[in-house]
Amino acid sequence: MKPTIRRTTVSLALAAAALGGCSGGATSGQTDVKNNAFRDGLPPTVRDGDKLALNDSNVDYMMALRSAALKLTGNYPTFSEISELRSAPDQAATYAARIDAYLASAAFSREQISFWRNT
Repeated sequence: MKPTIRRTTVSLALAAAALGGCSGGATSGQTDVKNNAFRDGLPPTVRDGDKLALNDSNVDYMMALRSAALKLTGNYPTFSEISELRSAPDQAATYAARIDAYLASAAFSREQISFWRNT
């Protein structure tokens, strides 16, 4: 056996041994969802991380606006769009109206043509 292969085999063996000592619970930064009630009724094919996402009811409309603007127009949202959303009493309706405006803009058409040309 070559020395590099032997080192790789030893490294893999050590990694496998370390995995055997894991508790099987949540990894760092994740919540253990085994005992949560929202898990009941979902098919077993749904992953635990997806189950957490299904239960999350907090929506960050500022981050969603930034993401949508980049994906739909190729540019960041303007300061006036950010201010409008930040001061809106109903952020969901304002966000939906802004998405409709993005879809109706010429920038959306250019961005889609560019996307499919590069795909």
